Amino acid sequence: KLWGQPYVPSIFAMLLHQWLLNNNFAGGQQPRQTLMNVMISGARQLFWGDVHSTRTHFRSLYAYLSKDVALNSDTGRLDSLPAPSRAALLSVVAAFLPYYAQPQELLKSIQDLPVPSSNPEPGRSHVKGEGADFLLAEAADTLKAMQAEGSLIRYLVALGSLQSSPYFANAYQSTRLRLQVELYSLTWRGGPRYVPPSVNQAALRTLNALFPLGKRSRRLVSLAFRLWWRPTEWSKPVLLSINSAWHSVVRWLSGCLTSTWAAMRRLIPRWRRRVHQQ
Repeated sequence: KLWGQPYVPSIFAMLLHQWLLNNNFAGGQQPRQTLMNVMISGARQLFWGDVHSTRTHFRSLYAYLSKDVALNSDTGRLDSLPAPSRAALLSVVAAFLPYYAQPQELLKSIQDLPVPSSNPEPGRSHVKGEGADFLLAEAADTLKAMQAEGSLIRYLVALGSLQSSPYFANAYQSTRLRLQVELYSLTWRGGPRYVPPSVNQAALRTLNALFPLGKRSRRLVSLAFRLWWRPTEWSKPVLLSINSAWHSVVRWLSGCLTSTWAAMRRLIPRWRRRVHQQ
């Protein structure tokens, strides 16, 4: 009954993650798999709590799982985990890496992230950038579930920094297409995501940075679909433009009349003096 409570995995992850990962015999061989599943599930819940609230309360927990375990050059701790736990841990680390890592840290982490192989070979050397495809796939799935404005912008800015990474182009075309679709869905105003305009703009910048080919075509297609499916959206910008132009003309005419009247007020006394002298 205790393990079935929704708050138990989160508490377990906060309190016992180091004990479980530092001790290869923690809980015994068979129960360790269960404890690892509980810990990883709790960590995922905590990280999603940060994402939904646009906070970083559990950055230290993520830093331990990523830097000390998943991205550590010494892969002994990671390879000692059961194969399903190893894959699940790498999935959590990859999914939230763009959220917790700074853009420069993300560029380094993408080359250090290993692949979640189900049967890691002992002593196998790590190939730089081999986990790039896995990271992009997890990022696409995470973007689909994110809703908080601040978290989305933070995530998108970090992803945009991958344009300077040579490993981004090495990802599978299908994975890059999935990410492109998710980014494109965030550029739409209204459904199905209904994200704020700030997220639309951030997604468009990230999309253009990662996929510069076809940038103008995407913009034309987007404008065409907005005109076709949502013609009411164009009325407000047009009215605002007309209103702004009208106020500009009024201000210009007002300025001209004011300056003309001021000049006439200076000239009238002189004209009167000349007439009086004559």
